[in-house]
Amino acid sequence: MQEREVVSAAGPRGVMFSRWTPARVVCLLSDDNNHLARCADYAISIKVCVFADSSVVTAARDQMFRVGADQTRSLVGQFLFSAALILVLLVIALFIGVRHSTRGLSTLAHAAEAVAGGNVEVPFTAAGVGEVFSLGLAFERMLENLRASIGKIRQLAFFDSVTQLPNREKFELMLPR
Repeated sequence: MQEREVVSAAGPRGVMFSRWTPARVVCLLSDDNNHLARCADYAISIKVCVFADSSVVTAARDQMFRVGADQTRSLVGQFLFSAALILVLLVIALFIGVRHSTRGLSTLAHAAEAVAGGNVEVPFTAAGVGEVFSLGLAFERMLENLRASIGKIRQLAFFDSVTQLPNREKFELMLPR
């Protein structure tokens, strides 16, 4: 028996595979390009081959490509939806985090504006978290010191330091004009 000798042929009649090489070939194309064969070693010098019409193989290949393309589109759509959802959730989490960490800043800003306008008796209590709360506590202490300093200045400006009685400036302010 020689290398290319056919012992039994169950494939289509009249189909020739003259381009067959002894190397391990995955698929063989017939001389008329209408059939495919796949052969596997069976024994030392025997090959067993399976034949198929190339249009069937082409249709199966095209169907696999369509299925692959459909699945790719589906996966890309799922990925984009997931990415958009995660992005929205991150933005919401960031917004909540920023609101939580800056809570108390608006109250502090209003109190600072009131003090800058001359109203040192504005009520203020520190609020917030972290550094905002620390800043609010520092502003509270500053406001208390400012009120105490203004009280001392009024004491020195309107009362006698020895007798603690109102001085002339105090009387002038109290008298109607």
